[in-house]
Amino acid sequence: ETTTACPDCEVVKEDGTETVLSALWKDSGVVLFFYPKANTPGCTKQACGFRDDYSKFVKAGYTVFGMSADSSKSQTTWKTKYSLPYSLLSDLSKDRKGLKALGVNKPPASIVRSHIVIEKGGTVKEICHGVSPKDSFEGALKTCTAK
Repeated sequence: ETTTACPDCEVVKEDGTETVLSALWKDSGVVLFFYPKANTPGCTKQACGFRDDYSKFVKAGYTVFGMSADSSKSQTTWKTKYSLPYSLLSDLSKDRKGLKALGVNKPPASIVRSHIVIEKGGTVKEICHGVSPKDSFEGALKTCTAK
């Protein structure tokens, strides 16, 4: 069985602070879910599914993060509107380098709805591209809680 390290990239949290993805999985497992545009129906369904099961992810040892190319301002508005308990990350690089490295960039300027489950330390446990909003949070939770 081959293990894949998750690509690292610079991201911006909804509050404007910059970090790198590798800092996120240093102390716990991570679920990164990707959505085309904040505050749209499908993306909201996906985000609220992760919100509603958030405690189950935490109990299983995973921290949840949403990610898109939206501005920090639109991420904050969306997070507040739906009481999302996790951070929303943005790849604001001009060439969408991080989104490309993670395999979720959809030219010219969209994102393939996806999720990646990453174990503590950065090893990829599961990658699902092109999933429905419901399959994203349900599939990620199943992977996180599997023994």
